[in-house]
Amino acid sequence: VSQSRYRAQYSFNKEITAAQAVQKMFEKFEWVTADFNWDAIDGFTPYEVLTIASLVETEGTPDVFGKVARVVLNRLKMGMPLQFDPTVHYALNRRGEIRVSLSETKVRSKYNTFINVGLPPTPIGSPTIKALEAVAKPDAGDWLYFVTVKPKETRFTSSYQEFLKWKAEYKRNFRAGLFE
Repeated sequence: VSQSRYRAQYSFNKEITAAQAVQKMFEKFEWVTADFNWDAIDGFTPYEVLTIASLVETEGTPDVFGKVARVVLNRLKMGMPLQFDPTVHYALNRRGEIRVSLSETKVRSKYNTFINVGLPPTPIGSPTIKALEAVAKPDAGDWLYFVTVKPKETRFTSSYQEFLKWKAEYKRNFRAGLFE
């Protein structure tokens, strides 16, 4: 088992059972989060913090985790749907994709944050300590929207019109093959 405190990677012998593998994963998570103050985030249970961090992990990269966490918290506070593509991918049992179609955003699932307000019922992945720390201490800002317009360039705004402009830029860049 890797001893990195940030990204968990596991290698197991062929003889290990699924239960043993899961136990090792839990042990690693407990070790990594041993010093994390789960009660530091007012208004959220530790399980909700874990769920938020799983969204931050799937929506961002470590350099923008704090901003993504702020967007999640701002939207939750407003009662605004989160509208995160990875929740739809999770509902459809898909991984590694960056886009969802309009019809996919209508899939009937408790995990679909396009049609359900609030958090999904469970985490959609296992977050790193960096994602958890971003939820505990998010960046300050009034952002409600973000989009990665090209690899390594994610923009944040509180303006829906600006978001739409950047989303169009993302679509052009996607069609041009920048995300392959």
